[in-house]
Amino acid sequence: RADGDGCAALVERAARSGCALDASVLNSLLRRLQLEGRRPAELRAAVDRMGGLGAEPDEATLRVLGRNPAHLERLRSLKLREWLGADDEASHAAARAVLEAHLENDERRVAIANILEPFYRALEEDRLLIDVHEIQLRASENTPHRIELLSQIGALYGHKLGDADASFHALARAFSEDPVHEPTQVALEEVCELVEGGWQKIVDLYSAGLEHELGSQDAHRLAMKIAKANEEQLNNTEQSVVFYQRALDLNAND
Repeated sequence: RADGDGCAALVERAARSGCALDASVLNSLLRRLQLEGRRPAELRAAVDRMGGLGAEPDEATLRVLGRNPAHLERLRSLKLREWLGADDEASHAAARAVLEAHLENDERRVAIANILEPFYRALEEDRLLIDVHEIQLRASENTPHRIELLSQIGALYGHKLGDADASFHALARAFSEDPVHEPTQVALEEVCELVEGGWQKIVDLYSAGLEHELGSQDAHRLAMKIAKANEEQLNNTEQSVVFYQRALDLNAND
């Protein structure tokens, strides 16, 4: 059995000579180097050598190296894009296993979610894609981006998974981000037809939105929507009059 220096030297000699070492041997050597606490530069060099020798790190090696975010990043740059771009299912499965194993790593979560997003989209892994969007959402402070993510979540629930309630909930969250965003309102009014008590939920949601600091024209339009929903969908004449009057007042004050 080679010691640590012998392991590194063996990998180096094989690389220089062009000799193809068995992948299991390379993986064993690489794990030993990691467990013996070798310097990051040595480990990165060893990963490079493995790539040059045509060997791919196995799952056990990836788990060991992945404990260090720098190693994970190195593996990602060397192998994961190649695996994700390949046509064969085995390469996709290898990439997916590595990424998903580290999706709970706070330090790398968003970066990994961004890599997995197009992968899940292509495979129509809709629930996993929703999970990825939720991770991206928690990391974003940009309102338009947050609305876009929530709209995508709503569309996935509604159009792909047939869950109107979850779709409405996601879109309601998008509305809370910006009550005057018209595409969100349109999507909400479409999906509410499929939700029990949907129009009452729309009225409640829009009424809460009206309490935000809105421009007079935006508030006028929202008040009109509430009035019409009460009149045409809920047959609530009393409340429709209240909100028509509020819309008129807002229009007069403009």
